[in-house]
Amino acid sequence: MASSIMSMSSPSFAKKAVSLSPTTPQFMGIKRVSMRKINVKSVSSDDMKENTIKGVENVKEGAKEAAQSASENTKNIIESVANAAQDASTRAKDDAGVVSDKANEGAAKAVETAESIGSKAGESVKGAWDAAKNAVAGKE
Repeated sequence: MASSIMSMSSPSFAKKAVSLSPTTPQFMGIKRVSMRKINVKSVSSDDMKENTIKGVENVKEGAKEAAQSASENTKNIIESVANAAQDASTRAKDDAGVVSDKANEGAAKAVETAESIGSKAGESVKGAWDAAKNAVAGKE
């Protein structure tokens, strides 16, 4: 790259060459940068307003869909919890039925045992009575 040289209008620089850009060795390792103008399409305020309204409508629609999806998910969760509660209730009733059956069996066994003990106690009392009678009869 050639260096640009121009003279300055100041008296101290009169007839002296001034370098306006660095010489080629000074440029080693430095990348070139170019600047260019980017054409931007101007948008009328009516177009901007219309685009904004469309954007807001899109956001509203997206929010509506998200709310519907959340509502459906919530309904599914509630239904799952209700089913789990119903299953737990059924299992509890079944378990209570088993416990109740065992309690009934235990009570029946207790009654049986009490009757057996009562019967044996009655036999013992009868034997003791007979023994007492025999003892009294033998003393007479």
